[in-house]
Amino acid sequence: MNSAVEYLAARLLPPEGGAGKSKSPLIPIPSDQPPLEKGDRVLIVYPPCSPHFLITFLACLRAGLVAVPVYPPHPDRKDSLGAFAGIARECGARVALTNGEYATSKRLGKLKNSFMKKISSSNKKEGDDGSGDAKWPEDLVWVVTDREPLQNPPAKFTKLEDTPGPEEIAFLQFTSGSTSAPKGVALTHANLSHNLFIITDELNADTDTKVVSWLPQYHDMGLYPVVGSELEFYLIDSEPDAPEPPISPYTGKRLDSDAILSIDELDDFGAREIRSSLFVHEAQGDRLGLD
Repeated sequence: MNSAVEYLAARLLPPEGGAGKSKSPLIPIPSDQPPLEKGDRVLIVYPPCSPHFLITFLACLRAGLVAVPVYPPHPDRKDSLGAFAGIARECGARVALTNGEYATSKRLGKLKNSFMKKISSSNKKEGDDGSGDAKWPEDLVWVVTDREPLQNPPAKFTKLEDTPGPEEIAFLQFTSGSTSAPKGVALTHANLSHNLFIITDELNADTDTKVVSWLPQYHDMGLYPVVGSELEFYLIDSEPDAPEPPISPYTGKRLDSDAILSIDELDDFGAREIRSSLFVHEAQGDRLGLD
């Protein structure tokens, strides 16, 4: 996976670019705007369990770009459209990275039209969900990453030389927006490294550790296990209507969502830890007859 991350990082921010001297070969920034450079915010917009989420997230960190994981907005959900627009506005991102599957869904769902119909035309004051006065990010450049040869990167390519320092911002983490407008906090590379160390140390985890997770990869409890790629994780899609992602060596295996409800099946996978929301644990307790 390291070669895939290095290759995509070099495609996002070419080594010869330096301080904004060269444009990214992958990202078509308009000619009247400065090219992408270290410290710029980049939205990471992938469906749950997308195998390219991890590679893209790590590639942004490797390049010194500030990753902003965000849930893909659904054209029929006003809350997700408003939250996405609000996060894009708040962080100042000019680029959104996604996969071909969602890019197709975005076109078919006509996100901008849905946004205009459900939010902008309402002429309401901004409410708790942050959607009232939000504007659709017209200038956001969408880039599909899974068209890159990431499973088999070229044998030779120029790698980035500079490595981000521990106090540089690694990513912005926003709240879900389920109870109020999404709020973001900046986390440094040192923050991320320390948190991953604590998690693996507390779990007594090693390269053979398996963790089953039902948590979305956009927030801390779901994101950190995915980034801690020294562990083997099985991701379970908690969105029943989400498209079926392909099997990939990068994120392990996708399980049927019912598998989380069976202790016997979890034991078959050799899982040492389960990460899920409260309702999953409650459902498990109901199956076992526990109060």
